[in-house]
Amino acid sequence: MADAARVMRIPGTQNYKHDKPTDVTLVSQGDETYTLQQFVDAGVEEIGRVADATPTPVNLKGGKVLTRDASLKIGSQMLALLDTTGNHDMEYGSGSEADFAVICALLRSSHSPADVAATFVASKRGEDARGRKPGHYDDYIERTMESAQLAVGAERPDVDDMKNILGKRRVEVSDENRIALLAELGHLLADVQITEARRYLGDDPTFVLYTDGGVVRVGGWANVVNQTRFRGPFEGVTGEVIPPYDKAAWAQVRALILKASVDIEVHDEATEQGQVRVWVEEYLEVHPATSERAEFNEQWRDSIRMDNPFQMNGDTCITLNGTKSFIKNVIGERIDRKDLARLLRAEGWESDKVNIMDDDRRTSKRVFRKKQGAS
Repeated sequence: MADAARVMRIPGTQNYKHDKPTDVTLVSQGDETYTLQQFVDAGVEEIGRVADATPTPVNLKGGKVLTRDASLKIGSQMLALLDTTGNHDMEYGSGSEADFAVICALLRSSHSPADVAATFVASKRGEDARGRKPGHYDDYIERTMESAQLAVGAERPDVDDMKNILGKRRVEVSDENRIALLAELGHLLADVQITEARRYLGDDPTFVLYTDGGVVRVGGWANVVNQTRFRGPFEGVTGEVIPPYDKAAWAQVRALILKASVDIEVHDEATEQGQVRVWVEEYLEVHPATSERAEFNEQWRDSIRMDNPFQMNGDTCITLNGTKSFIKNVIGERIDRKDLARLLRAEGWESDKVNIMDDDRRTSKRVFRKKQGAS
């Protein structure tokens, strides 16, 4: 059972977590009983909790509603989530998961639990949750706040980790040793072959692993520390399931990631323009631009039709649809088409139009083109 509240999901009743109520049914029943020690011996652990973490009691009436300005210190996506309802265009599995995500974002921004609770309750999402949780709304807020405090507390690295990720105590690794570290890391992570690990430097360094199954965008250091959050992108790309690790074993995994990573200077990655630059570079790395080679090259024309990168007269071309889709589905970020077009122009991409013959009919497609040799 994932959480204690689910004991109230009695067979024969309905679960109103989603828009369409779901029947609660009994799938199986057994007479076996197990001791806690048997779970421990089997290697089952409670992931994401700090052993000595005691959540701060939340007084829903004691906090202040935070103003919607820079002092809120959450990204535009989470700010939008705070002002929307439900599961936000199916991006989250349920409205409750979306509630949890925005509360965690507020807590990560160093606001007090009481202020976070008050801000959430006063928001459009908080009002929506009141309608979704009739009769036990206060209890729902308290439980969600407690879970979020524990999750955010588990993400915070210790002092030595912080010294390492901020580059204050960086140990240089030779290429030969790096290969050995990557092999050891791959062995621990379900025997996946890892060819390269990168650490993109910035205020919040981000990590990327290149594996035989594809590119794993791990994200920030918090996603390395918390093995539950690490599993999602890793298992989704590689198709391999990572076994659960105890705290000491996972510390070895994250130490290997840190030591094996090559530092990549991205300078202004924290800015919108810098982020788009890195995303487009990775897009072209995963989907190299197809050369036209000849006027009627079918592979080249297919690339244009399918919104994949391609070359034209030696210049690299991309489409808004293809780039936006990669950013959303592979990188996991959302960006408005107009903002993407604006930032691409700032990066030296020029708006252009390409004509192709399709079934004896000339069609045109709007593209963004970067001249050969342009930085």
